[in-house]
Amino acid sequence: MAIPLLIVQPTSFCNLDCRYCYVPNREVNDRLPGADLRLILENINLALGDEFELQWHAGEPLTAGKSFYRQANATIRAFEASRGVRVHQSLQTNGTLIDDEWCEIFNEFEIGIGVSIDGPQPLHDLNRRARSGRGTHQSVMRGIDLLRRHGRNPAALSVVTLETIRNAELWFNFFVDNGFDRLGFNIEEIENANFATSFGQSNTYDAQFRAFIEETFALYLRNQEKIDVREYRNVVQILQEIRKNKDFRRTPEEAKKGQISTVDRLGNVYPYSPEFAGIYAPAFNGFTIGNLKNDSLNDIFKSEAAARIDDAISRSVERCRSECAYFQLCGGVFFSNKFAEHGHLYGTETGTCRRSVKIMFDAVIGLLETQQLA
Repeated sequence: MAIPLLIVQPTSFCNLDCRYCYVPNREVNDRLPGADLRLILENINLALGDEFELQWHAGEPLTAGKSFYRQANATIRAFEASRGVRVHQSLQTNGTLIDDEWCEIFNEFEIGIGVSIDGPQPLHDLNRRARSGRGTHQSVMRGIDLLRRHGRNPAALSVVTLETIRNAELWFNFFVDNGFDRLGFNIEEIENANFATSFGQSNTYDAQFRAFIEETFALYLRNQEKIDVREYRNVVQILQEIRKNKDFRRTPEEAKKGQISTVDRLGNVYPYSPEFAGIYAPAFNGFTIGNLKNDSLNDIFKSEAAARIDDAISRSVERCRSECAYFQLCGGVFFSNKFAEHGHLYGTETGTCRRSVKIMFDAVIGLLETQQLA
């Protein structure tokens, strides 16, 4: 089974202690051995000419060290040459450890870079702090400046919290004014090791959140030549597809078996959602379906553990299909949020889907209709 995206967690350790982080075991400073990476790659079962993205992720991947990535790149290139395949590397970092040598490594190994930054310093430092409690905004901006000096303008990834939605224009303009040309945002959510959010578990702040979407989407429309906002681009594309075909139904990669697989530092494989990695879930054996050091990915996806999760996921999607009017917009995903908020996969609405699908689409559609009428 060839896969388009393999997320590899070389370590769960992180040098920061962000308030909303979902990754467990962030204090464990173990790393993926180089020999294990070779076994993992050999067991993916690629065909001649295949290509896929290997994304280094969670906790802070740079804490694995520069020598790790030099060895990993040598392993990857040898694997490509022997199998006639292509591996595209990317990496999501908190940006605090970047120096000139890291920038040279990113360029030499052609690693795409995303940096997590929550906007201007007051918003960022509220949640993204070092273990000492010190804010990290200055360190992150220094790392971004170094990347740009080496010819790289990283994509920004921001977590939207209650304080963010209270400062919508300040938040959006920070990215435009500071030269970011790509922005993605994740709404603070309950999943895995993060048991609460600033939004709570009620609809108390839904009206404020809708106002945030309306304000920032309007800013996005006025600044599209400067910045691509992943979430708003996706919303517009989905609405365009529905306009062409009213029966269009979005099927995200997360809902497709084998399209996204996550491998932790021990070689354990987690399907569907990377947020399942390390989760406490005895009923699903922690959502692990096998180990890529020992078995091929084809065999792992045929395992009893995989079948049990596949069945639960299918039932979860089917319940959303039968009960939710917004199903065609999201395909019934948000599996890790369902498990975290309901204690099982068979619930439907979560705080995350209410905000990132229902409220977001309603707000965008309302704004577009208003503009057309004007």
